[in-house]
Amino acid sequence: MGFWRGVLVVVTVACACRTYDTIYTLDGGTCGLPRLFCGFTCVDPTSDRLNCGTCGFTCGDNARCVSSSCEPCPSGQLACGTSGASFCTDLTNDDKNCGQCSFACPHGLQCSASVCTCALDTCGTDCVDTKTDVAHCGGCDTPCPSPGTNEAETCISGHCAQQCVAPYADCDGLGTNGCEANLQTDGANCAACTRSCNSGPCTSGLCPLVSYATGTSLSGIAVDASFVYWSASGTGGVVAKAPIGTTTTQVVQNDTGARLVAVDGARIVWFHGSDTIESLPLGGGSVTPITIASSGQMLTLSGGYVYYAQDDGRIFRVPSDGSLPPTKLSSQGSVAMPILAVDATNVYFVPASGGIGYVPIGATNASPSPFANITDAPNATSLALDATNVYWTDIAGTVTSQPKSGGSAKVLASGLYSPTALATDSINLYVYDGYGNIRRLSTKGGPTIVIATSQGQPPAALAVDTTNVYWTSTTHVGSTPK
Repeated sequence: MGFWRGVLVVVTVACACRTYDTIYTLDGGTCGLPRLFCGFTCVDPTSDRLNCGTCGFTCGDNARCVSSSCEPCPSGQLACGTSGASFCTDLTNDDKNCGQCSFACPHGLQCSASVCTCALDTCGTDCVDTKTDVAHCGGCDTPCPSPGTNEAETCISGHCAQQCVAPYADCDGLGTNGCEANLQTDGANCAACTRSCNSGPCTSGLCPLVSYATGTSLSGIAVDASFVYWSASGTGGVVAKAPIGTTTTQVVQNDTGARLVAVDGARIVWFHGSDTIESLPLGGGSVTPITIASSGQMLTLSGGYVYYAQDDGRIFRVPSDGSLPPTKLSSQGSVAMPILAVDATNVYFVPASGGIGYVPIGATNASPSPFANITDAPNATSLALDATNVYWTDIAGTVTSQPKSGGSAKVLASGLYSPTALATDSINLYVYDGYGNIRRLSTKGGPTIVIATSQGQPPAALAVDTTNVYWTSTTHVGSTPK
């Protein structure tokens, strides 16, 4: 049988048997078609420039083998590689083929005029970047100090720096004790420096949660100095409250049509069904229907007035005690989504045309004015205000800010999944995303941290006070230290 190795034998049987090929090769069968044995080497003739199309046919120095045919290289390039890896390159500047094929420049060197040279800094026989090399930081033989506890040494722009190794952080700012805080387990620095769990444990970067209510058809969230408020519609529907930090629910009003709530120092207000806004003094008394809002979509309470939008997009305000009839602020259908935010001067909203608009709080039948353009706010999903900025989220997962006094919009975060609610304490922003996570980020921008997980699906509402962030999804009312 050894005499026949390397010979193709075609056997045809003159019966109903099938026809088949038998390949005998020098290596016992691993060099199968379309590869060939050329001498004692198995090659691919479709791409081997030394055996292009057949054994021994060489393409030459300035051509590569493509589909079994020699193909000239572009001007100024030569061919490198052999079987299955034929390619054209410029040997004058290819770091992996410098001056000749397969000659790679050592680490740190670059190919220039076919010679490996140091384009950075030469320290002895080493080619280094003194802007980033921890052994030659800012100059040759200038090593960075050894890192401290939970630190890694780095050289940034020629200056030594220490970076904390996750999940540790230098929260006390001393520098002498390294990165002392474990953000996954430190109850005084949970997920971020100075985020305290209020004497509770920090587990995997999360503080304990307070669960005020679970159920269905929950909506709205409001908080004052003593209580958390929410509503639930349907069978057993109520406007309810609980002392902050406890799970003792108190019924404010039985109302199967209750949805959305707002509170100030004097009153709590809510939608009764789709039309009526009702008001109740916090100190007790009778419920007062203060207006009929045709399919009311949103309400907020500020400065003794309730601001709300109807399903036709018009914006109104009415005294929270119902002492006067409502005033129509906008002269046309304005609100595309049930989103309103109010400060001492204006009502901000999302127009049907996109972007963000506003009307003065004391306006009567006013034409809305543009605030943010449609490019910066194409599909806003929530709004929040502080003294100087308007903040919003959009369906693309971006958080953006823009100064009230004028100026350009600034993207603070991106890549969030379906954010639906937003609140701020002027230092941080709190975002409810489509996964049921509550995230925190600085009002100046930067990475987000997750401070609560798996809190139910939107629609959702958020509120903050001096210590906690509160939320309501359709199934859950909760809070956690902010």
